[in-house]
Amino acid sequence: MNVPGIPAESPRLSSVRPCKFPKSGRLLLLVSGAMLGGLLAVAGMLKPDSRGLGTHEQLGLPPCAIQALFQIPCPSCGMTTSWARLMRADITGSLNANPAGTTAAVIAMLLSLGMISSGWNGRWSRLIAAPRFWLAVVLGQGMVMLVFWVCRIAHWA
Repeated sequence: MNVPGIPAESPRLSSVRPCKFPKSGRLLLLVSGAMLGGLLAVAGMLKPDSRGLGTHEQLGLPPCAIQALFQIPCPSCGMTTSWARLMRADITGSLNANPAGTTAAVIAMLLSLGMISSGWNGRWSRLIAAPRFWLAVVLGQGMVMLVFWVCRIAHWA
């Protein structure tokens, strides 16, 4: 059916094809998603430190330099503990260790699944296809981290 003033077939619309990733892009997505999933798996193998921070020391990493130098926790203090607790389905313990760690772990889960799905199928997964959504997620994550850090420092003093 022809509508007056609108071409029957627009050349711009008829030439649009779904995006298909090249093999190298698919491999990069698969490897990146697997690495992110690997971080979650490592967190699941760690024993959460009872202090709520310091779990990263099991990986051979040094204690927090900011805490050692200034006697205050850094914004990421408790992140590894938070991930380790979340991987054990201890949501309350994860949030108590560092709420920004909890949200970061959930984001990592979604991104890992989305990257693996995108790499496998050769097209963007619905999990990661909305750039504005992910911009809001990143900004929200930064706000959670900042607010928690300020509250922790105020409580610490």
